[in-house]
Amino acid sequence: MKTLLFLYFVFSLLIFFQIGLYKLSGKNFFRKIIFVTAGISFIVLSAVFTYKLVKKLQGHFVTEVTEASERVALQKADRLGEAPEPWWFYTMVAHAGGALFDEAGTMTAYTNAREAVELNYAKGHRVFEIDFELTSDGRLAAVHDWAHGMAITKSRMPEEGPTLAEWKSKKIYGKWTPMDIGDVIGFMSTHRTCFW
Repeated sequence: MKTLLFLYFVFSLLIFFQIGLYKLSGKNFFRKIIFVTAGISFIVLSAVFTYKLVKKLQGHFVTEVTEASERVALQKADRLGEAPEPWWFYTMVAHAGGALFDEAGTMTAYTNAREAVELNYAKGHRVFEIDFELTSDGRLAAVHDWAHGMAITKSRMPEEGPTLAEWKSKKIYGKWTPMDIGDVIGFMSTHRTCFW
């Protein structure tokens, strides 16, 4: 990029010198010197301005290209069923499936909800942590504990927890879908680029 700007500057300078030398061969020598000097000053200022503008845009462009190439790498890895990096490469763990946001933009965490896993996977997260608790019929439900489960589903449950069918019939905060171990394994089998 610097080479291109330098060549632009030199080319513009040569053009102005040619025009200036052509015009110098006559009357009003002093005016012609001012014309050439003003032309050179204009070229220098435009080159500096262009260089700064290109650097600013280049930084923006590099950021967008980097983000786009990361998205493409993740999409390619999804198609191939392989993670682009080992699990320890990722700096974030989507705890309890990761955060969710409602229509007002309010963040909700610790849901272990299907939508949380799907949203955070779409955002590029590949390392997930899901909590499990046994239901009263001996199945694994994705919930931190049953006291938390009662709070996030705004319902009363027996101390030993609900049955799996009762748990799956509830909505987390009235809108999100609770999961069980089968749902998590199902997600893992169709999204083989994530780690649990």
